[in-house]
Amino acid sequence: MRNYIESTLIKPLNKLMANVMVATPERYSDILFRMQIEEGIHFENAENVYEQVKSNIENDVGVPPVQRELMILMEMECAQEIEKTLHARNWCLAEADEGDYFVTSDRPVNLIWKDGRPVPPGFGVLGIIVAFAVSQKLLLVGEFGGKKGRTIAPSEFVAMFNGVIISHAFERIFAANIHFKFRTAEGSVYTGEKIFNY
Repeated sequence: MRNYIESTLIKPLNKLMANVMVATPERYSDILFRMQIEEGIHFENAENVYEQVKSNIENDVGVPPVQRELMILMEMECAQEIEKTLHARNWCLAEADEGDYFVTSDRPVNLIWKDGRPVPPGFGVLGIIVAFAVSQKLLLVGEFGGKKGRTIAPSEFVAMFNGVIISHAFERIFAANIHFKFRTAEGSVYTGEKIFNY
């Protein structure tokens, strides 16, 4: 996930900001002047290397790399906000009925729209269930205003959840056996034996 955020969000944003800095020689000079006044940084012959700096940025040379510490800081800040929404949810432990099994993946926590829409936007949105398998028979489900306690999960729900887990997995799916059921986006229900053909 770190690599995904870095490559699709932070690096392009860094490059965009760097391009803005060198959009014109005047803007470049103005930024250097402000850095000298506000931060006391002096650049030797900086005015004379404008074209080289611009070329480097256009060719991805000189665009600052994303520091690992920055990524960890962002994750920690996000985790604090997500934690607030998790505490605000009611939690229910759903048990798979006889013959049904939950699967998990390398992306074990999933957000699911209650009305079946694809791609939920985030942890703090009403109408979204947060769910993750605790074991092959137990699933923890969190919902704003949802019921608390323990319940038996209908076979259709188990298949739906397993289908979400499979479709959201990065690379790996984990199951206790091949007898689990999963539902595809088209609504077909299969057992684990079919997973390699799907």
